Amino acid sequence: MSTMLSVSEASDMHRIVQSNDFTTVLKSYEACQHLVNCHACKRTETRDPGAHGLRFEFARFGDVRTFIRQTRESPPPMETRLRMSVDVAKGLSHLHSQGVQHCDLSCRNLYLFKEYRVKIGNLSGGMVAGNDELKPVVREEAAFELPSQGRAFKDRLVRARELFALGSTLYEILFWEHPCDGYRDHEITFSFELGYFPHTGTTNDLFHRCWVEKYQSADELVATLESMLARLPRLFRSDRAWNSGDPA
Repeated sequence: MSTMLSVSEASDMHRIVQSNDFTTVLKSYEACQHLVNCHACKRTETRDPGAHGLRFEFARFGDVRTFIRQTRESPPPMETRLRMSVDVAKGLSHLHSQGVQHCDLSCRNLYLFKEYRVKIGNLSGGMVAGNDELKPVVREEAAFELPSQGRAFKDRLVRARELFALGSTLYEILFWEHPCDGYRDHEITFSFELGYFPHTGTTNDLFHRCWVEKYQSADELVATLESMLARLPRLFRSDRAWNSGDPA
């Protein structure tokens, strides 16, 4: 579908990209099937001649979080969820390779397309390499925010924050539920500061390795997920589409 929406319409977060960062941010979207398609446009509501905006493609099936909530009792096959996870990890890897950090990664900023393809969107709080301070408009979700655990808030490495959020995002997709569903933000933050993370049955899975900062790059997650997909027993594989107006 070719309908285009401005980023403010698509994500409810207004963004004006200043000229010195604009080229870098726009380049990060180019030639990557795992990022929402976009093109540059001039902003008319500002007097700054160097201010631009990004217009994104319309995501017919909406954001992944809403879709998960709507289909909580009928999740897609594990193979599909793994492929969705690979899409996310590859998208984040591409952003990092272009020197861009997302800074607000979660399923609410992932968009669903035909055949359950997932694309990363909403870089309204993104940072270009060389910057390490979150923008005022950015507030990471509690379940996707790397705990300080004795460090100064600003001493948490950007890449570690990104990979922590990726771990929680993958949890939400693979378990088909929010990692801390039913808990309030302050309860989540308190638990994470103490090192208590969502139960997965083991402390050596890809989620915990993200949460305890064992991974160094999104590429490692791509390799892990693709290996899991390759080893997935065929007994559990299914290409069967869901029954109602779904992305299949």
